[in-house]
Amino acid sequence: MAARLALPFKARYCPEAEPGERLVTVVAILDPREWDRGTHLGLLCAVRLGGVESVAPLFELEVADDHPNFQLLEDYWYWFWNWRNRRMDRWGL
Repeated sequence: MAARLALPFKARYCPEAEPGERLVTVVAILDPREWDRGTHLGLLCAVRLGGVESVAPLFELEVADDHPNFQLLEDYWYWFWNWRNRRMDRWGL
């Protein structure tokens, strides 16, 4: 995924747990081997909001449908959402 996304890029960050959206700049896809995957958040990104760098799940980022990364993000969201639901169903979560 990191090799195919055009980085950096601007995206709307719409966290599931918080209302509203923020305009962020995605600067990197973080290595899943170095970040805790036990939270079921999928791939994580380094994002910048103003002068502050933070971490956001890739599936919570959106771009306009004419953006070069649109189809990759849509495909990832579809795969991730369906994979997560199957995994949680199998584990009874």
